Amino acid sequence: MLALALLQPLAYVHSPLISPLIARGPSPQITRVSVVTASAKILPVVDVGLGVALLRRAASATGAEAAVLASAGGLAIFNLAATDNARFASAKRAVKVYEGKVSLSGQALEQRGMAFQWYTLVRLHVFAQVVALACMARASTATLVLQGATAFMGANVAFFLGGAGAAKHDENGMPAPIKPGVLKFVLAVDSVLLAGAAVASLAAAGTTARAVGSYLFAGGCLIGVAEGLPKSVIGPFKRFTNWDEFMA
Repeated sequence: MLALALLQPLAYVHSPLISPLIARGPSPQITRVSVVTASAKILPVVDVGLGVALLRRAASATGAEAAVLASAGGLAIFNLAATDNARFASAKRAVKVYEGKVSLSGQALEQRGMAFQWYTLVRLHVFAQVVALACMARASTATLVLQGATAFMGANVAFFLGGAGAAKHDENGMPAPIKPGVLKFVLAVDSVLLAGAAVASLAAAGTTARAVGSYLFAGGCLIGVAEGLPKSVIGPFKRFTNWDEFMA
């Protein structure tokens, strides 16, 4: 069901809250729109569910395989659950801005193209990640686990190579491209992790190559866990406990 929700065409509903993007100058103003989507609400549940399944698999595994499963499970729970949800909502808001717009200026047409590119890339990326994590959770051998890890990292690399850096939009659906220097760094790191997972999946069990590649992938996932903690744990905790008011 989630796969169908992610890949189905966008259904357009005209909103009178959005001001027309008629050519009125070099920099047309776009109204920010808040859109709540069912698929975005489902994503955190799916990611957490996959994370729990991976952690359960890790509990019965040993060595490098356990490290790969546990780190991927932690990443799904503490990073992807928030990140995927935010990206998908951002993509829906980005295209929502242009619903019902017929007459657009040259700049607005370019911005609309970037919005739809972001929407398409995010859908494909999230779908590929979910499938890869599900394959890891269902894998019957360590080699299949590593092949799933390779597919997972491949989806990340393809996402950025496909233009996600330039097409990125913020939480309000407004253009927010990633700086070239940051994009190069992210691509380099993800490419190294992809190579590590691929080498590990191709290496024979018990070899140094498999161990090194597996732990490299696991280390990258743990960095992602650390990055996601502020959004997935610390932020909700502060909101729930009114921490800022308590400390004031």
